[in-house]
Amino acid sequence: MKYALICLSLFISSAISANELIIVNSVHQASAKYKAVDLYNYIKSVEPDALLTEGSESMFNDDGSISEDTSGLEVEAYRLLENNGNTPIINVSMENRNEIMREIDYSNTLTKTFQLLQKKFQADELKNPALFNEIINSFFGRRSCMMDSSLAEINSETCVTAFEKNNDAIFNKMTSLLEQTPSLSSELNQWKKIVDFHNERHTALVKNVNEHLCKDTQKTYVLVLGAMHFSEVKRMLSESSCDFSIATYSEA
Repeated sequence: MKYALICLSLFISSAISANELIIVNSVHQASAKYKAVDLYNYIKSVEPDALLTEGSESMFNDDGSISEDTSGLEVEAYRLLENNGNTPIINVSMENRNEIMREIDYSNTLTKTFQLLQKKFQADELKNPALFNEIINSFFGRRSCMMDSSLAEINSETCVTAFEKNNDAIFNKMTSLLEQTPSLSSELNQWKKIVDFHNERHTALVKNVNEHLCKDTQKTYVLVLGAMHFSEVKRMLSESSCDFSIATYSEA
């Protein structure tokens, strides 16, 4: 009887102390079916104790408020949240994210590397053209979800899978194609910096989220993630050692 009471006490204590994390998949640009007010309305409906976001440093003023000099769907949603309540908005991005992206020429490297592989494909110089076709197809799936989907559709299994496939295509399959193309060895070296940054970015983000989820009790957090990060970060958070529950937009 005493053992049963101890077990019940531990169970109740665990249930009381556990925080809740709701992860929302989002895209950065508004469309006819998805606007800033949709994300704002969802966050307000949850009434979280805090909103966590992987924003750039330029998104915030020195006092932690949302800067007027930045724009984007999420930024506009956060500005609505800031002007219509007191929900804390916390940046959980890796430190110096934008500076590192500039150092490795992140955006240009992504574009130029894809264009080089596309030229090799068109010239029939790739050892595995079928793999490049898979990469191309993943972009079509991603584009459909980004350009013409509601918030609910972006968080549906169909779109989550499409973004996951595109993420795999960019950071795994493109790496494989570069490794199979000796003439692009210098591009491969630069590409590995992109992949390393991608992984380090997720590791830092998860660490920062855990710092909030592991120290407080009985709190609800909403974490807004870009579509390219959703699945991997969710998986990494599910492996956290501290006690909190995880739900997604479609599950909450």
